[in-house]
Amino acid sequence: MSSLKKNVKIAVALRTARAAIGWNQQEFADEMGVAKSTIARIETLEVSPRADVLLQAMEVFGIAGVEVDFFKADNLAVVVTPHALANAELRLMNEALRRSDRKGPLTLIREEIAAKEMASSRRKGPLTELSEQVTNRSRSKPNS
Repeated sequence: MSSLKKNVKIAVALRTARAAIGWNQQEFADEMGVAKSTIARIETLEVSPRADVLLQAMEVFGIAGVEVDFFKADNLAVVVTPHALANAELRLMNEALRRSDRKGPLTLIREEIAAKEMASSRRKGPLTELSEQVTNRSRSKPNS
C-alpha cells in the first residue's frame, strides 16, 4: 500500500473515531496534549503522523470506547462500544455543547410544548385580570 493511501486511511480513522465520540479537533487535541493544528494537518494529509502520536491517539480512542484497526490490508475498522454510544448520545443531546446558532431536538421540543401550552391555556396575567375587573365594575355602576 502506498504511503498516501496509508495516510488517507489514518486521516479517515481519526475523523471517524472523533465523530463517533463527538469530539471536534480542538477537544481531541486537548485529550492528546497536542496543538489543534497538529490534528488538522494530519487529517488534511499535510503531514504524516509520528508513530508516538498515532499510538497515543489509539490509546485515547480506546479509553473513550472506540477501537480503530487500520492495519488490515485494504479495510479500516472502527468499532464503537455501547458505552461510547451512550456517551455520544449525551453529548449530542447537551444543548450547552452546541453552537449558539444551532438548535437541537430538545430545544425544538421545548419550544413546541411551550407554544401548545400558551395556545391551550391563554392564561391571563394579574394585571390583565385586574384591568378586566375594573372595567366590569365601571360597566355595572349606574350612571349618575
